[in-house]
Amino acid sequence: MFLSGCATTSIFSPYPQQISEIKRDIEKRSFTKPLKTLDKNRSSKDKTLYMLERGRVAQLQGDAEGSIKDFALAMRTETAADEKAKISVTDTAAQGAALFTNDNAIPYRAAAYERVMMHHYQAINYLMKNDVEGAGVEVRRAALEQRDALEKHHKAIAKAEKQAKEKKYDPSQHNAQINRRFAAMYAAAGSVKNSFQNAYTFYLSGLIYELIGQPNDAYIDYKKALEIFPENPVLQDDVLRLSRSLDFRDEYEIFSAKFKRKSESLKAGEGELVILYEEGYVPVKDNIGIPMQTINNMHIVDFPVYRDLSKHKSQLTLLMKSGEFAKTSLICDFRALAVKDLEEKMPAIIIRQVLRLIAKNSMRKTADEHLGPAGAIAAILFGVVSEQADRRSWLTLPRNAQILRVRLPKGEQSLELTAGNGERDQINVNIRENKLSILHVVGTKKQLFTHVL
Repeated sequence: MFLSGCATTSIFSPYPQQISEIKRDIEKRSFTKPLKTLDKNRSSKDKTLYMLERGRVAQLQGDAEGSIKDFALAMRTETAADEKAKISVTDTAAQGAALFTNDNAIPYRAAAYERVMMHHYQAINYLMKNDVEGAGVEVRRAALEQRDALEKHHKAIAKAEKQAKEKKYDPSQHNAQINRRFAAMYAAAGSVKNSFQNAYTFYLSGLIYELIGQPNDAYIDYKKALEIFPENPVLQDDVLRLSRSLDFRDEYEIFSAKFKRKSESLKAGEGELVILYEEGYVPVKDNIGIPMQTINNMHIVDFPVYRDLSKHKSQLTLLMKSGEFAKTSLICDFRALAVKDLEEKMPAIIIRQVLRLIAKNSMRKTADEHLGPAGAIAAILFGVVSEQADRRSWLTLPRNAQILRVRLPKGEQSLELTAGNGERDQINVNIRENKLSILHVVGTKKQLFTHVL
């Protein structure tokens, strides 16, 4: 069972360390080595995670076709795992290895917000290839993921509670103690109700429906985004604009009074540009050792934790040929989504950790009985070495997402972009009269990656 678990690469080597070098290469705009490194894990038990990273790196490089293949493999892997009616021998071995090592032995399953973003970025890939219909398919899949996530979350909690009951363990004896340690982290999730939905994906969906020529569907998704992020001025303008153009007079009057402004039509010779800006990297999980009392002993147990809780939001500035400038506004805080996801999973994590303590204690006793003091010491050392929190997550996701929608004269526009870290980029965009253009911008620590969709 242990050897089977070691087939995953994070049991003794924390996942963030594996990705840190890939991030350093991205800052140098060096993509060949990261893509090769990630490709080696195409058949691993954690292939979903590695393919998510690879799909993101390929997209930053501008390789939409390669990114599509990587995300498609991640999707197939997740779907296959969803469709397993019974636990296979491999899964049983992995669960057994996890019981004696740590959660890293369990094959990685993408978090709900990661699964949504997998389809989000696939939609962007299709837009890069001018395939608007393909993009439409992906945002519909993203919407389905957001609907299904809550049910899966409840099932995971129920399964962990069943395991605890079978072992006659009451989680309440440790929940309060552990939750106190995570109070600051949980507070960082702010007003995020769950990790399953994000306004950024609903906004992209609305844009794509507008491109397809389905303004009613666009209006619905803009309103969903507004419910999640009501203070975003771009979302406010979009629901105003579409409620007016669709002749939803009552709703237009309500929104107009609420936002204290009216919507104006495009002028002759004008088009629109939407900027989708992604800043930085989502925080990395750290580990925290928490003392936990079992029947006979006190143990220090490692749990995953987010320590980097600051928002670090800096806007992207767009300077236009006219000399006017505009700034992006926040629409999704992935830092908060990641924290919320861990908060939602914590009850199940606590149960698994306690069951692991029981198993390792039993292993130590057995080693002592059959091998004497040397065997007991070896079992204790193994327990210490193998005690490692599961720190896996999709680490090339952005820290936050921001949007901007501006009206520009038709024709080729020379635009200057400036990120909060001082990075600049000059880009030309062809603006078509009464049409929508989209610019995807990713700002890492030292680079700006731009793609006209």
